Amino acid sequence: MKRRLIIGLIAIIALILTTACQKKVNPVPYMIIPEPQLMQPEQGYLSLQNNIGLVLGEVREQYLEGGDEAYELKIQQNGIFIIGNSEEGVFYGMQTLDQILPPNGISQEESIKLPCVTIRDWPAFSWRGGMLDVSRHFFPKAFILKYIDILAFHKLNHFHWHLTDGVAWRLEIMAYPELTRGIDHYSQDDVREILRYAKSKHIEVIPEIEMPGHSEAALKIFPQLSCDPDEVSGVYCAGKEITFDFLEQVLSEVIDLFPAEFIHVGGDEVGK
Repeated sequence: MKRRLIIGLIAIIALILTTACQKKVNPVPYMIIPEPQLMQPEQGYLSLQNNIGLVLGEVREQYLEGGDEAYELKIQQNGIFIIGNSEEGVFYGMQTLDQILPPNGISQEESIKLPCVTIRDWPAFSWRGGMLDVSRHFFPKAFILKYIDILAFHKLNHFHWHLTDGVAWRLEIMAYPELTRGIDHYSQDDVREILRYAKSKHIEVIPEIEMPGHSEAALKIFPQLSCDPDEVSGVYCAGKEITFDFLEQVLSEVIDLFPAEFIHVGGDEVGK
């Protein structure tokens, strides 16, 4: 009987302690993607009514651990404060704030209360990207810009742009205009505009130019680049000098156009 009584008392004490802790700790007020490294609820609320002047952003080098992209976002009763280790950090703090605020903004007729919070965050991975295959399904320039917005909203910093494949070649090459004649594609001016926009969102664009396989689109136009021109295999012929002349010219234009450190050249699923 004594043992049962002790066990019962322990259970009651544990229940009291758990309840007391739950009363002291406020629930995390926001759903943010990706989940921040730290999100500490604070007391009070910030009332907003069509007033973006309450947001203050500031760069302080090495203010936080976590590298250049780290930031701190504080929602306090007197305003919203974002401190980043760099401009990128401040930018990512703004993306977090965009996720917190109503998607359609705040009208003059309404007001909202934001629970006060301190958020500190930095990326778990330095390379964070999304890929879009525009060879198999073409997306117009307006959608590409929207896609970059989506990447930035989720703090992704690389856009892998799959521009060529067996279905179609989507990038204008000045030396070979036949590659994009009569099909939907991006002019080099389109690309420059997209690159400028991506840079403003701290996103690096990685172009993908498939070789030596997945090249049916180019080989239908230039069958002489196949080992057997009568049978389009989808693979550039490595035994012909003209193949290397073609690829060197293409890649020279791609390198001049894209400032990215890397260019993806495929290399997969190549029949021997």
